Amino acid sequence: HLVGFSMGGNIALKFAGELGADAPKHLASVMAVCPPVDLAECTRNIQRGVNRVYDRTFVKALVRHIGERNVLVPDARTRPLVPQPRRLMDFDSLFTAPLSGYADVHDYYARASSGPLLTKIAVPTLILTAASDPIVPVACFEKASYSAMTQVHVAECGGHLGFLAARNGDADRRWLDWRVVEWVETQAAG
Repeated sequence: HLVGFSMGGNIALKFAGELGADAPKHLASVMAVCPPVDLAECTRNIQRGVNRVYDRTFVKALVRHIGERNVLVPDARTRPLVPQPRRLMDFDSLFTAPLSGYADVHDYYARASSGPLLTKIAVPTLILTAASDPIVPVACFEKASYSAMTQVHVAECGGHLGFLAARNGDADRRWLDWRVVEWVETQAAG
């Protein structure tokens, strides 16, 4: 069972879509939580209004991470972050796209997004997202096409991976954690 969160969810969906009908039998299911299935749209979304807080926060964390990585792994491939990126799109343009072999940031967003591959997924798949997600707009899921093996659940609230709930029969308030456990248990039993 493959479960991915945020960008990890996008990667899990892309992987399942690329495998298509050739997915190995030991890949029993996929679950993706708040996956940015359209990287270009998600990047545009975090540049709007109060969402810009996430844009700046992500970039600061990424720049700090790269600095730490360069100290811990001095022979790691890197690129200078000059001028220092202020937006995620700037970071991806300066660092992610060129180091990953993409022509530019637009090529990266197009080819690394799982959206175009969702129709090819051939294993039981659940996409769980929230209508209130400030990073991944629900419109990404409303306009997407899916394989018959894919279920999409849009919770009213939950933000981006925040899914807490009032006491409701789960062992604690960690609503998302219990949905992951339910999905894997159900797929393992089936």
